[in-house]
Amino acid sequence: MQGVELAIRGSGGGAVWLAPYEQLWVDVVVPVGDVLHSDDIRVAAHRMGDVWSATLGPQTRTWRAAPTAGSASALVCFAGVGPGEVTLDGRKLVGISQRRTRRWSRFQCVAYHRFAPERMLRCLGVPGGSDVERALSSSVAVLGELGAPEAQGEQIGAWSHAVIEQLVRNLDEVCRH
Repeated sequence: MQGVELAIRGSGGGAVWLAPYEQLWVDVVVPVGDVLHSDDIRVAAHRMGDVWSATLGPQTRTWRAAPTAGSASALVCFAGVGPGEVTLDGRKLVGISQRRTRRWSRFQCVAYHRFAPERMLRCLGVPGGSDVERALSSSVAVLGELGAPEAQGEQIGAWSHAVIEQLVRNLDEVCRH
């Protein structure tokens, strides 16, 4: 598709669509030895998910069940839910992937302001009306459901900045206890 660039995440996983003003993307780097670090990747993901859930509100939940699997989630990240990811009414709101070294874990976290899967599916060569498209239509929650503004630009920027500030406060709080 013209104007679309493909990048491969080092952490693996299904495709994630990124476009201006359509998502909130936050990388959190946790050094080994930090209270948020765990050698168990599920425990580490749960801890990060708990911080996100505390940030986004009591209606969100950290996914602690087995990952949902299937051909749709293997192709597109938000078609399934994995350990530590944050849900709203059972739908994925915050996707979390991890990349690790001997010294740190990096959590790549994304939540959508707006999710229009047809563009991504077209880029992936998936026909309209497919099982993947049906799976996505019922598996993705967006930040607007929590009060994020729908307008692009400064309004989303200000709202996202406030969320990131609260996320940092919550991370600091966890680290102090």
